[in-house]
Amino acid sequence: MPLINNVILKPYFINAKSDGANMLHLDNLEALMTKLVAIRQTIIKF
Repeated sequence: MPLINNVILKPYFINAKSDGANMLHLDNLEALMTKLVAIRQTIIKF
C-alpha cells in the first residue's frame, strides 16, 4: 500500500466563493500537522 508523502495546502481569502467556507484557519494548522504526522508514524509501523 503506497503512503501519502505530501500534503498540499492552498491559501484562500476568507470570502472566496469556491473554498472559503471550507478553509482551515491558520490557528489550527499546527494541530492538523501534528495529527497527520502521528497518523503517518502509526501506518509506517505496520
